Amino acid sequence: ALVKKPDDPETLNNLGQVLVRLGTVDQAVPRFERAVELAPDKWAYRFNLAHALGMLQQWDGAIPQYREAARIFPSDYATQFNLAMALHKKGDEQAALPQYQQPIPLAPARAPRGREALRGGGAVIRGTTRGRRDVMSLIISLNENDCQKPR
Repeated sequence: ALVKKPDDPETLNNLGQVLVRLGTVDQAVPRFERAVELAPDKWAYRFNLAHALGMLQQWDGAIPQYREAARIFPSDYATQFNLAMALHKKGDEQAALPQYQQPIPLAPARAPRGREALRGGGAVIRGTTRGRRDVMSLIISLNENDCQKPR
């Protein structure tokens, strides 16, 4: 398919997904980047590019792609959660904490402990750095593996 249509964004995205599954994430990134160039408003291509960049710990590249994916599809739990994770892993605690709150209403059954902590934990969130880290650690532990899958 790639030989017949080298600039088909769906084919490029699919190839990128295969390369990620084969463990050659660095080779997947240019395919996802090209797919995004060709179809910039396609949520899945942005999500997959962000995910691949995150796997390479390239947070400065992953975060804007997650933000754009969240703009395109704001009600996607995984996009919102992965954006928070990327911000956290980059070390931007100030931006990560409110972002961790975004996915909770989107999939409330996935985060009962997180909702509980955030509902009753206003003081904790506004409190000490340790308190913020405790809430963030709790939220991260909820469904980290569910949210890291490329689409």
